[in-house]
Amino acid sequence: MVWWSHEEKYVFFRMRELATSTRWELRRLPLVGTLGMLEEALAETDPSKIEKLYVEVTHHLKIHPTWQSDRYKSDTHLLVELLQEQPKQPATRRLLSYFMKRIQHEGVVRIHCRVLRDTMRRQPFPYAQVDILLSSIILELAHQGHSLQWFAAWLGSRPDWTEGFDDFLRRLEDKFGCVKQVPVRVYLQYTSTPEVHSTLLRAGFLDDNEIEADLRDKHSKFFTRGLTCVGVVQEAADPVRAAELARDRLAKVTSLFRVGRKYDPAISHDVLVFDPASKTSQLLKLPDARLRYLKVPTQWILDAFNEQTQDILLRSIYWHAIAAESTSVESKLVGLWTATEFLLPGSGNILKKVVDYVPAIIGLYAVPLMCDYIDQELNRWAQRRNKQAAVTSEERAMTKRERRLKVAHSILRGNEVIPEDEQTGDVLKGAIHQFRSLFQEKNALAAYLNQLQAEVNYDLSRIYRYRNRLVHEAVQANEIAYRLVDRLAFYWATTINSILFALQTAPTLTVDEVLENRRESWDAYMRMLRDTVAADNLERVVCPENIFG
Repeated sequence: MVWWSHEEKYVFFRMRELATSTRWELRRLPLVGTLGMLEEALAETDPSKIEKLYVEVTHHLKIHPTWQSDRYKSDTHLLVELLQEQPKQPATRRLLSYFMKRIQHEGVVRIHCRVLRDTMRRQPFPYAQVDILLSSIILELAHQGHSLQWFAAWLGSRPDWTEGFDDFLRRLEDKFGCVKQVPVRVYLQYTSTPEVHSTLLRAGFLDDNEIEADLRDKHSKFFTRGLTCVGVVQEAADPVRAAELARDRLAKVTSLFRVGRKYDPAISHDVLVFDPASKTSQLLKLPDARLRYLKVPTQWILDAFNEQTQDILLRSIYWHAIAAESTSVESKLVGLWTATEFLLPGSGNILKKVVDYVPAIIGLYAVPLMCDYIDQELNRWAQRRNKQAAVTSEERAMTKRERRLKVAHSILRGNEVIPEDEQTGDVLKGAIHQFRSLFQEKNALAAYLNQLQAEVNYDLSRIYRYRNRLVHEAVQANEIAYRLVDRLAFYWATTINSILFALQTAPTLTVDEVLENRRESWDAYMRMLRDTVAADNLERVVCPENIFG
């Protein structure tokens, strides 16, 4: 038996804790790994956006322990200088692309593991840098398509502490250093109708009669539950991730029939994964993360209200159904917020609505104070800088605190980090009534689903990424994601109920008038929050030294 040191045990259990927790990524900055940042910067074509993405990449390379370690500091020094001084030059973009291809070829997880091994030899033990490296390993695994649930199970299978810690890290590098997407066949079960089932087959799903006989005999209980079974070939890095992706694909297609119809699909959380290459199969049970939501009688809405009211309510119900079927808390946030967005008055930047309405929904009374505090700090910095000569050298020497203040201010106002034209918007505008035509062709439906997935991924990577910087870094709330999901679901249900009740009791009212009345009540509530919290409680609610120091 090999004895591990206290520090080595800390690294192992901390890594397993990060992999099993669904809340850790919401408290981490910058919420994406190095490869994700580089891919995002190189894929962008708008010059104004490229410059802002380069600023993020530069800051990431300058503060991350891996890229500032002895192994890679000399390689990243030139890249950082070019990103700061010549961001618009083609040579800078080529060098950035070369850097990304190099770490992809070497394996970014393997790189972080090597730096982790070097960092752990320091005295005293650098817990803060080790935590950053462990978070980076988890981020890169998730970015490369691994399921953290499967990774945590792999960590938990380590038998009896019989190998040394260096052997464990070497095994980790060999296992996850090079990621290969493997096609597997996933079987799912759901309550079906002939129309839904035929649509699934046109969208690329496999019919029940294509299941192998020996597989059906081996898992007879799975195939004899009375539900309709469909299969799909899914490429993924591990079986659990393949099951999650396949279930999300099935939920997207079945949820299209939820709006304006009486069909209410129920998808089983038991999933069968079969690898045709190795002829191995395993039965998985995905976590049941369905929301507790109110079932609104959609047919009654179609019969009782005019077309405009139907359009607003049914789209909101549609996105709430997507959130209810999502398996991750991030997808639930996107679906719930999009559903709530239809019920919030006015138009404009989605981030401004987040700042104006979400604090009242989730009860974060410190957010309005943060708006005032950041405004005061920015004014103070502006007065100080106006007295000095604004030269290039001073701009490069901008302090960390000032940079974070400017980032936080742009997040709050939504006019610098994310321009006005970058917002969630109405992803399904005009498409609710065109689903019938999409069902006629397999390629058209597949293209539509791919476009929808790309737009949702864009929302995740940009809007919620910057909102989380404010909420999770500036305001200390460890379990905000779950509270946000629960309270958004409750707010959505109560809002739908109040709108339906108001339109029933006063037939002359329009849905716009009802939403306007709700806006006035929200504004009064926000004014009450600002007025009732004393200014001298600011230091107690939010400690500026911890945030910007």
